[in-house]
Amino acid sequence: MLPVELPPIDNQLEPETRDLEGTRYWLSQLQLTDLPRAQRAIRDQVERLNRFALPPNTRLAVLEELLDTVDYVQTEFARRLIGKPLPLAERDAGILRAISELWREMAVASARCLQEAMDARQGEKELALACYRAMGYTAREMLDYVRTSYEFDPELWRRLHGFYGLAEELEITQVPVHLGDGARSHSCGDLYVRILLVFHANPYELSRRQYALLERWLGDWIPLAPLGRVAPRAGEGTPPMEVNLSSAAGLRYPDTGGFSTALRYLDMSGICKEIRVKSVLLSQGQSPRRLGLGNAEEKDCGELLGVLQRQWCEGNVERMFERRPSRDTSEVCFGIEAIHSQVSGRPFRQPRKGGELTEQEQKEIAALGRRASDTTRAKREKKGSTVLETWGIEDRSTLGLRLLVREQGGERLSVGSLIATRPSDRKRFSVGVIRWIMVNRDGQLRVGIRSFAGDPEPTAVRRTGVNVPSGEKYIPALVLPAVPAVQIPPTLVLPAGWYRPKRVVEVFGREHERALMNYVVEKGRDYERISFSTLPS
Repeated sequence: MLPVELPPIDNQLEPETRDLEGTRYWLSQLQLTDLPRAQRAIRDQVERLNRFALPPNTRLAVLEELLDTVDYVQTEFARRLIGKPLPLAERDAGILRAISELWREMAVASARCLQEAMDARQGEKELALACYRAMGYTAREMLDYVRTSYEFDPELWRRLHGFYGLAEELEITQVPVHLGDGARSHSCGDLYVRILLVFHANPYELSRRQYALLERWLGDWIPLAPLGRVAPRAGEGTPPMEVNLSSAAGLRYPDTGGFSTALRYLDMSGICKEIRVKSVLLSQGQSPRRLGLGNAEEKDCGELLGVLQRQWCEGNVERMFERRPSRDTSEVCFGIEAIHSQVSGRPFRQPRKGGELTEQEQKEIAALGRRASDTTRAKREKKGSTVLETWGIEDRSTLGLRLLVREQGGERLSVGSLIATRPSDRKRFSVGVIRWIMVNRDGQLRVGIRSFAGDPEPTAVRRTGVNVPSGEKYIPALVLPAVPAVQIPPTLVLPAGWYRPKRVVEVFGREHERALMNYVVEKGRDYERISFSTLPS
């Protein structure tokens, strides 16, 4: 039984793509320069195709002819959502819905091909290709939601499991599917394992670069992870994982719930051995290319291998800092200027020795009763740049929070952005970075935060040097203390783009001092955390 409902046939909805010749002509007339119109036109044709009676081979051939154009349009359309703050504006949310709808229609089209092929008792190659495409389109819908940091409908898992279960019934899970890409043959079984592993790799934290690396590596690693009905023994400390074909969820580590005919077990010992070996060799100085990891940076490969080791190979290990459920609330603000204002307890002002006023400021006060900069700051605060938001805390640990935005509106967020939090039981703000964001199906925004160790100290920084104009202004900055336990030195938190090797800056705190920038400890979307050394005055 198909895991999707097929629409009824209505031959009055005749598509222009009802045969190969008509499809090729229609594609030649499609204006790809207008992506929204092209996407709507394709969706309309596929919807009509799904309700029009065609011979099985013709329908499958038409869908294969459409595939490259669909893939191009969907990919380019999705690019418009890259890096957009969350929650998405309504226009961008509409783009995500449109992308999802087309993938859904393509999955339904492939499902109709599969049903017609079964009815016509066609060969295993046709059955395998139709099933492979149905699974692939379902996965693309899930993945585009994840890449946009939105929660997808968990029923998509049931659809995916349903197609795989049908492939098992038809005995086509390992039938080669030739996709004409000049690469190795694929199969429904290989695709299913690939999808399971991708979605068990903490996908809401992965960058697009990491996704690309993961997809490349899985092409070599999938044969190392057999899926079967019998639970394998844990090899070299690597527990197997299981998936329940009747559930609306992906992989999990086995529990003690007993036997079920819907359970399938994934032997992870081969992949985890590969990850451990490559991690060791990478740490010993071998290049990623030599290790078969592609032309990626050593740091990127090391970080991703670490993520996969934790997610795939270590079982349900306890966190270093165990999370605790919480019903507290937290005050939250974003960006260095707003954070500086909250940490210091007052709006940022240009610091001066003794607090003296310039001649221009004295004139402004005499004429207006205030400095012009005060008016500018008042306008900025009125716009909300330093306004606190109050969020609910779902759970917390020593160096992390998972927050839930309960109210609509407020600051729109991005992964890698600087954030300050002050839970209701704390007097001081902590500074950290947004690790992941997910907008759930109710429209609520969940955010995972990693806090930096130590209490931030507000300060101000300005450039020095012969090329710096006189009267150079300070900018707000933060100083974080050293963390000897993990060998992190004292650091300056500055806006992104401020770091230059060996740059000397003037730091205003309890007294004027000069600091030499050493190296970037970490870099986020809107900040740089920079190691520094104090220079003699």
